[in-house]
Amino acid sequence: MGIEELKQQLLKEAEQKAKTQEVEAEKQAKQIAESTAGEAKSYAEEMKRNAETMLATAEKKELAAAEFEGKKGLLDKKKEIIDRVVEQAKQDLQELPSAQRKKMVQTLLSKAKKEIPVKHVYLDKKDMSLVKEKGIKVSVESMVGGLIAETDDGKIIVDLRFETLLEQTRDVNLQKLGEVLFGG
Repeated sequence: MGIEELKQQLLKEAEQKAKTQEVEAEKQAKQIAESTAGEAKSYAEEMKRNAETMLATAEKKELAAAEFEGKKGLLDKKKEIIDRVVEQAKQDLQELPSAQRKKMVQTLLSKAKKEIPVKHVYLDKKDMSLVKEKGIKVSVESMVGGLIAETDDGKIIVDLRFETLLEQTRDVNLQKLGEVLFGG
């Protein structure tokens, strides 16, 4: 075999090897392209699912916030109505006839005497004549009605003013009051 034949054979083998490598490279490129397309599709599907989940979560948050605001607004309105009812009750108590006021003040004074040794009583100016007991000093205090009683040294005080009693009743019976006013 001559150099020329050897050269031709080596060229032929090199071309075959190049073709084989080219075919192999094309095959690998095709596999990579298919794999990448599959990964891209999976990634796109995952992103879509994530976006849907985030959208659903955002919608739930918005709905919860709107519900909260609605309930808060309703609760504020109910509280406003209850406050108006309490204010109307104060006004009604302030306008009680003197015979009823006297009876209420006497009842409250008896209650205070059961709690402390009453030596000083504060009353609204229109109720000043309702307490005339020996040993009890009477003073004027601005109030709707009722009384404030205290011991001789002033260290113990019993607040039985109408407004105080109404506020305590409202606070203790808020749920019942809401049921009566709003049906449930």
